[in-house]
Amino acid sequence: MNNTIIRSEHRNDFQDIAAVHAVTFIYSFGMGEVSLVSVLRNRKTFDPELSLVAEQDGKVIGHMLFTPQQMYVKGMILKGLILGPIAVYTEFQNQGVGSQLIEEGHKRAKQKGYHLSLLIGHPTYYPRFGYHANMWGQAQINIQLKDIPSPLRLVEERRIELSDMEAFIEMWEYWYKDAELAIRPSTSITDWISPGSGIQASAVIIDQQLAGYMRYDKNNPLRIISILARNAEALTDLCGYLKGKVANKEFLSLPIPPQSPGLERFNLAFTSEMFTGPEKMVKQLDEQNKSVTDYLDQVKEGKSSPGLFIWPVEFDVC
Repeated sequence: MNNTIIRSEHRNDFQDIAAVHAVTFIYSFGMGEVSLVSVLRNRKTFDPELSLVAEQDGKVIGHMLFTPQQMYVKGMILKGLILGPIAVYTEFQNQGVGSQLIEEGHKRAKQKGYHLSLLIGHPTYYPRFGYHANMWGQAQINIQLKDIPSPLRLVEERRIELSDMEAFIEMWEYWYKDAELAIRPSTSITDWISPGSGIQASAVIIDQQLAGYMRYDKNNPLRIISILARNAEALTDLCGYLKGKVANKEFLSLPIPPQSPGLERFNLAFTSEMFTGPEKMVKQLDEQNKSVTDYLDQVKEGKSSPGLFIWPVEFDVC
């Protein structure tokens, strides 16, 4: 629409932006997207020029956020974005406002040198903007609880500390270095501690040594969102520790890439699964980037599996 202005957010827009998301997202009784936008603004990489509002006659009628995030693509660390949330008041929908937000966002992202954008969204809407379906998903290995021994070493959890960051990154590299596509956490402590109610993120200590990281549902400890271990032996101890938290379950499922080289030394039997769908999409922003081009082509041709996507901790608030 010609009378719609697309611009960067300002501090005095925060309440208006919150209202757009609160009114638009009606799938629950809460305000998950309102909280999500607020916590994403706290990220070290937050860029207000990628948090766009649509304005008509001085009123904010829509909002879209791109969150910068390092991404691992075929062995290369690239500049990626997560698109979302995006919201437009109902009475202004189907008038091109959302399209204007997305197109301006892509224009700015390209100017800033970003390589790719990820989202989860409607499979018949986003392809018009260059998004490719079935391009990422969730992967897990499944271990029968009866096959998991009790840990022979003392396993404890403690609060995450700044001094843990370097070790966490090393653990992440150990498990994910062969991933086709993955979101790479940074050394900021806020990339590791969850703001979500009911979600626990912990440093794992084995025999008084830092040996792992876990992020899971406190009410259902077998719902593991993210897990890392110093090595395969430490992962076995972590499995035994988690087994001790529950009863009457059959499997422990861990979000680890089935092709991870760390699993070559893992001594427990497991099966693996990969879940994707047409709503899980990727857009190439830098058409000259060979890593992204090869990834998209190989997944489409069935030569590579879709990458493993673990949502950053901020998304635990939804």
